[in-house]
Amino acid sequence: MANDAVEEAKKKRKADLEKYKSREKGEIKAQQDRLANYKKKQATIEEQIETFNQHIKNIQNAVN
Repeated sequence: MANDAVEEAKKKRKADLEKYKSREKGEIKAQQDRLANYKKKQATIEEQIETFNQHIKNIQNAVN
């Protein structure tokens, strides 16, 4: 009977550990997705800045 209780405790502990690992993997994936989205936004902003700078150069050349 004591062995049954020990086995049940081991099973519960193993199940809890698997849940934790699964949750942790999900959190890591979510963090990676957020990072990828941030990098996309950053690239878009950098492109917009470059386009804006080119417009400024064109205006300066037109004035000169």
